[in-house]
Amino acid sequence: MTDVRNLTDDELKTFNKLLNQLNQHKRRNKLRDRYGDSKKTLDQVGFSIPPHMASFQAVLGWPDKSCGVLTRRLRPRLFAVAGESTLLEDVNAHFGSASVQLVERMAIEAAARHGAAFVFTSKGDTSVGEPEVIHHEQVLHRDGRDCRGLLGVS
Repeated sequence: MTDVRNLTDDELKTFNKLLNQLNQHKRRNKLRDRYGDSKKTLDQVGFSIPPHMASFQAVLGWPDKSCGVLTRRLRPRLFAVAGESTLLEDVNAHFGSASVQLVERMAIEAAARHGAAFVFTSKGDTSVGEPEVIHHEQVLHRDGRDCRGLLGVS
């Protein structure tokens, strides 16, 4: 858990800008989550559906299926630049690793459901065993008692 107070002024400005953007869409995103998870919700109360209506269960999974079809069709390839660059080879090699592809796939799925997704990267400290590049999934946790925001990094 990273405390927002440890960010530099520039980082805090960027953080607040992104946080405001996320908060503007929070209500809509929660609604989209409820629509997308409707099949899961149905599974939890499946015992209350009469047997002759069981065929209607598939209809409730369509929001998630529509996002799934879209994300399966999106297949990012490589990065490109107009001129020659040695950095480009390093970037393409890094983004070819399995862990980065997993993070990328989760971001694509989140973008299909919510319209926007953010993946933050930072340089890792290899002297303590971290990878050269770390990908952060950011979540804002707000303390309900004093409304203090804490930035959770997982």
